[in-house]
Amino acid sequence: MTIQNTSDTTYTLSLQAVRPVGSQNSPLWQSGSDALLMGVWDTTGPPPASFPTLFSWTTQFWPLTSLAPGQTVQYEIELFLPTTAGNADQNKTATITFEWQAG
Repeated sequence: MTIQNTSDTTYTLSLQAVRPVGSQNSPLWQSGSDALLMGVWDTTGPPPASFPTLFSWTTQFWPLTSLAPGQTVQYEIELFLPTTAGNADQNKTATITFEWQAG
């Protein structure tokens, strides 16, 4: 995903994951060590050494970078289940809304 600051002001770009109301994928949204994990990183650098749980992305807007006017950044978003998730979580789906904030 590529984001460009088309304004005339520098801003901080932040991201929050939102679980849709009424979604039936609660095991994937849990906060434990066997929950779905999500990493977000600027593609000019390496991915994070460890990914936080998807749940942790729902608790607040997480600041990613500061973008100057005209500046562009490209992000990769990756989700996966750790091996500790077990077979019960296989073949489940998770619907995620990404809310971006420039402020």
